[in-house]
Amino acid sequence: MREILFFHGADCPHCKRMRPIVAKIKDELKCKIIALEVWNNEENADKMREYADIISQAGNGDLGVPAFVDVKHNEAKCGEITEEELKKWLMEK
Repeated sequence: MREILFFHGADCPHCKRMRPIVAKIKDELKCKIIALEVWNNEENADKMREYADIISQAGNGDLGVPAFVDVKHNEAKCGEITEEELKKWLMEK
């Protein structure tokens, strides 16, 4: 199972809709998803910038939230996605 960094913004409406999905999947799949708020936490924002290349590739050139990063496999998903799409991606490797 993957270990994922979940970058999100405190007041982002897309992130707000993703948070309960992430919590449900985390419990259901027993996977490790580390939530890092980036709009009000500069340390977390710096961490997100470390993965700017793969996040921007997944987000069509944008470094935006919500963003999911699999550090081990150097892969990312960016934007508001469905529960099914997130589950499928998490279970791929």
